[in-house]
Parts: sequence; C-alpha cells; structure tokens
Amino acid sequence: MAWMSYQQAKNGPLTLFSDVIYASVASKGSFVTSKTFSPHVSGTIGATLAADYKYWIVEAGGTYEVASWNSHGGRYATPDTELELLAGGRYWHQELDVAVALAGTVNVDGLIVSGDRALARSGGVEWVDPFVGARIRFQPARGEEIVVRGDVGGFGAASKFTWQALATYNWQICTQGPMLIDGYAGWRALSVDYAQGTGVERYEFDVLQQGPVMGITGRF
Repeated sequence: MAWMSYQQAKNGPLTLFSDVIYASVASKGSFVTSKTFSPHVSGTIGATLAADYKYWIVEAGGTYEVASWNSHGGRYATPDTELELLAGGRYWHQELDVAVALAGTVNVDGLIVSGDRALARSGGVEWVDPFVGARIRFQPARGEEIVVRGDVGGFGAASKFTWQALATYNWQICTQGPMLIDGYAGWRALSVDYAQGTGVERYEFDVLQQGPVMGITGRF
C-alpha cells in the first residue's frame, strides 16, 4: 500500500506546509537446483526469499511570497502569478525485513543427508535533510491553477544531495459548504543520495522516485 497527503495553511504572504509519503512493499521468490558431482554423489538445494520494505518521507516547512504580478493585463484586478521562496526539512525513515529459508539434500550412494537453515536480517535507518527552493503559482483562468515547485537539499548534513521537482494542474470541481473541492494532476520526481557506515555495516540509498500524481484537495 502507499499513502500521500499534503496540508498547508496560508496567512498573507506566509504559508506553512507538511507533506507525508508512506509505502509498504513486499516480495517473495524461490528456486530449486540440483547437481551431480560424481556417479555416486548428487545434491539438491532450494531457497525461499521474502522481503518487506517500508518507508516514511515527511517534510515540513514554509514559503514566503516575494513577488506577484498580473500577466493578463487588464483582465483581472488581482495578481494571477505568485513567486514564493521555500525552506524546510525532510525526514526519511526506512525499515527492511529479510527472511531466507534454505533446504538442501545430499545423496551419497543411497545415504541421504538433508537439512534446512533460516536466516533473517532486519533493521531501520533514518535521517533529516534541510532543503531550500522556490514555487511559482499561475492562474490561467478562474478556478484553474498551475503550480511548479523545485527544491534542493542535503548538502552533506545528512544525505550527500537531494532534489525534488513537482508540476501540477489544479482545477475547481465543486463546493461542499465552506469547502472548495479541487482536482489536480501532474508529475513528481524526488531524488536522494545517502550513505552511512563502512564495510559490512555500510548502507547506501541512491534513488530517483518519479511518476504521475493525481488527487483531490479541499480548501477552506
């Protein structure tokens, strides 16, 4: 399963926001192979691997409007384009549970030796990256909005480097009492390069996550 949610509160030029991403991914596989070592010795080995990976990405921060203008000229009296600077922190938490079950059989001239062994390895890692960036909001028409956001962070404080890009088209669907219901669709990319430890204790996570995003928002 996966979960994404975004919240923000705006007061004048200042906006506070939080963003939560959660995902749980599980996989399982197995294999069996046999080998004859000589006319009198043969063996079979099988293995089953199960992995359960969960992660949280939680960011919080604020934006501040530094410029606004009306790109439509005299069509509207109010600005339709806003430029905001943003800053915040992004918390990463990852957990991985791995289980391996081995089963083997050796046949030596009719003498069969068999056995199995279970191996398990689990652990978690977490860190916080600072980030800075900008966001531009443009209203091509009433009830419509295009939002483009970008940020960079890490800077060696936790991860080596991280960046994010987000572009969405938002449109008003309906109203429910005091709430405005908007739909949105777009594309999001989030990259991070993180490493810690040495030798067998070393952990590296250098990943780019990207894909389409869509959903519904409620505005009060």
